[in-house]
Amino acid sequence: FDGNSIRVARLVGPRKTGVVTPAVDALIYLLSGRMQITIGDEVAVVQAGDALSEAAGLPTHWDVLEESSFVATNGAKAAP
Repeated sequence: FDGNSIRVARLVGPRKTGVVTPAVDALIYLLSGRMQITIGDEVAVVQAGDALSEAAGLPTHWDVLEESSFVATNGAKAAP
């Protein structure tokens, strides 16, 4: 679909990412490593093999607990 993207990210840890508020939902599959994600008020530790949804409009950040990688996809907002 127009506007979709697929990306692979590799993160070195330990470190924390900055807080972002995504404009669109994303689906994420962790390929390797272990990280903690905070989405709004929810906190979860994810590891290789886990899949999650990152919701649009909620402040989000990652605590990279060890070297990790993931693949993510999201699409553009639908036209009104």
